[in-house]
Amino acid sequence: MINMASRIMLVALLLAFAPSAWALGWGLPTGSSDEGPVSGNNNIPWTNLANAFDAGTSPPIGNYSSTYATNSNNAGGKQVGNYADFTFPAAYCDSIGVYSDFGSPTVDYVQIDVWNTAGAGSWQTICGSTPLTGTFPANGVISNDTWTVIPFTAITISKIRFRFHYTASGYAYWLWDIAYHSIPFVPTAPTVATFNADVDLNSAVLQGQIVNDGGLVCTAKFEYGTTTSYELGVVPVVPAGTTYNAGMTCGAFLGGLTTGQTYHYRIDATNSVGTTQGADVTFTPAAPGTGWWVDATGDSADPSPPANAQQWQNRVAAYDDDDQTFATLSVSITDTSPTTYLYLTHNVALTCDKVRFKASTSAAITDIQIWINTVASGWIQIATVTTYTDQQWYEVPFTKTDITGARLRLDLTTGSGFLINIADFDSHIVGVQHCYGFVDSAFSGANK
Repeated sequence: MINMASRIMLVALLLAFAPSAWALGWGLPTGSSDEGPVSGNNNIPWTNLANAFDAGTSPPIGNYSSTYATNSNNAGGKQVGNYADFTFPAAYCDSIGVYSDFGSPTVDYVQIDVWNTAGAGSWQTICGSTPLTGTFPANGVISNDTWTVIPFTAITISKIRFRFHYTASGYAYWLWDIAYHSIPFVPTAPTVATFNADVDLNSAVLQGQIVNDGGLVCTAKFEYGTTTSYELGVVPVVPAGTTYNAGMTCGAFLGGLTTGQTYHYRIDATNSVGTTQGADVTFTPAAPGTGWWVDATGDSADPSPPANAQQWQNRVAAYDDDDQTFATLSVSITDTSPTTYLYLTHNVALTCDKVRFKASTSAAITDIQIWINTVASGWIQIATVTTYTDQQWYEVPFTKTDITGARLRLDLTTGSGFLINIADFDSHIVGVQHCYGFVDSAFSGANK
């Protein structure tokens, strides 16, 4: 027989080795790195980052490890700390957990992003406001010295990064632990968007996007006709591959159309769960108008940034046709002026007559310098914009010329930490240039 003391000991052992909530969903990062100095912050690095994911089997509700990663601001002034990056095998997640020392008023802001692996991948902010303009907002999300669970719409992620804003020097931020919560993945049918066609006298470029692949690879096609029966059939999509992932844009060229005839078309996408038809879009072949707006096809880092300045982050967001995502540049009181350039490029030369942008405003921004890269003369400055409305389109015209890219940078006054963001930066094509839509049989995007 087992006496009472032995029974208590047996129950304790069983509980100690029983599966925990952690084992069912919570996981720890497996790697870490300091992302490097944010523009103008004099490099406030993290130390002992591995201590932030050594919590063992403690769930993010209760205990935490006794060691911590540290971010110390000894440089003086209002500073933005470096991003701490944490990596792990891709997992379908709905929240992260943070246990940190956030009690000091010298830290007034925290930003936490997760890496959404969909498509080419992108950072998604889950803690902190977007867009970030002016002075850093007060933090109201992270609790002091206790686990804080930050939920978000479930996506597949493989990285977490975060940083802090200091209001004074001589303080250290302690990050005790960080964790991510994975849930069972449930695939869905894809979602799609049918875009407006790029039209001229007897032809059109059809455009669409796989907005969400449902977590599975998709096949895509266009249907078209003179009615919503799409009786003229199916059009192969370009790129010529047969599988598409979330965020991918595809197109198709139609020739031999009748001028003045109205056509209907839509994009369809199929995965193993089901097929989704996009919305019906109509177009009527006619003589081309004055032109259309196009996105860039690439970007590059500034090859000669100002001393101690950092590059723009998430540059692809400035030409992703989504004005809710942003290319960003962090600014602190010690930043140089003008800032680093945001470079966007085109994979073929385009005949253009203006550019446009959507940008954040701040009292510390005195103007935005706009440049274009011309085939004839290289980089030339076309404008210094001193007044524009926050996150509203601002157009900059210039004499029609062939360009291969555009860039912008900002002149600043000194000020508190803030984040510059560019939602979109487009070029305006003049005339019929379907060759832009299909370069070496690969779809590059057409009018907007």
